[in-house]
Amino acid sequence: GANPHGTLYDKVLANSGTIGVSGFFTPRGRNLGHTITGSTISFNGTGSQEVPLFTYNNLSLDGTGAKTTSAAIDVDGNVTINSELNASSFNHTIAGNWVNNGTFTAETSTIEFNGTSIISGSSVNTYNNLVVSGALTAPNANMNIRGNLNKIGTFTPGTGTVTFNGSASQSITAGSIDFYNMVVDKSGQSLGVANPSMPINVGADMTLQAGQFLPGNATIYMTGGNWTNNGATFSRGNSLVAFSGTGDQEIGGSTTNPQEFANITMNKASGTLSIAENKPVKVDNVLTLTQGTFAPGTGTTVEFDKIGNTQDVPRANYHHLKLSQGGSKL
Repeated sequence: GANPHGTLYDKVLANSGTIGVSGFFTPRGRNLGHTITGSTISFNGTGSQEVPLFTYNNLSLDGTGAKTTSAAIDVDGNVTINSELNASSFNHTIAGNWVNNGTFTAETSTIEFNGTSIISGSSVNTYNNLVVSGALTAPNANMNIRGNLNKIGTFTPGTGTVTFNGSASQSITAGSIDFYNMVVDKSGQSLGVANPSMPINVGADMTLQAGQFLPGNATIYMTGGNWTNNGATFSRGNSLVAFSGTGDQEIGGSTTNPQEFANITMNKASGTLSIAENKPVKVDNVLTLTQGTFAPGTGTTVEFDKIGNTQDVPRANYHHLKLSQGGSKL
């Protein structure tokens, strides 16, 4: 049905269909006396509308004009954005799917997915803080995070790209996390990990575009694609970057500075791990070549620069080899 103005007092909502609101919606608090069933509430006005404090079943943002949350909302079902949703500064919880065919403006909000959810739609989603306490499947497309990512439940990456692009410091909190493509593209500050030893699994490409990435002691498993640094700072800590894809993989990018790693392993059943031509690489601790072909490009210098103690130099065909910082190189 259609309702230009909706005020609910102890109402039982229809268990199916759509309740359209083209004006204002004024429930008496969060479900005080209301029975929430299987219906969809659609904000379908032609101008700006407020989306108030309420526990919705399905929520649809239609019509024209921005729909702005005036408080925290809970959605037991799906969110569909066909116009514009502004999440303001509140913490919102979503138990179902998120379909964005319009515009989502995150502001300083937190979106928590606490059920079994899939992100889809024709538009790119840019979240501020994102919490996964249920089971979330990311889109097979681009998705941006400007705040923090907290994974308590299950995050399935799809075949898309997750870009961390906030201007302030950001963090990833998880026991482990999977991405397909991961991009760090920050105009300032850093992206860090709250659990300094957590595994980060990258199924395709890792791109460090701008800003600073602080992996701590994390292991970054590169299981399918390339490592590209186009000018960001990789503050390596005692991290390990492990290349294990069955196809060819490359360490490269447009940066002219040496790419510095703490530890690198190559364990490839097939294919080559190459370093792009004239792109120097430093290894502070251990380079382990277990299986596969290691191929530094023409003009490339591989430098072993562990300070003090012994550093192993594995057998390989280097173009330029540099040993620095003292200590024994074996």
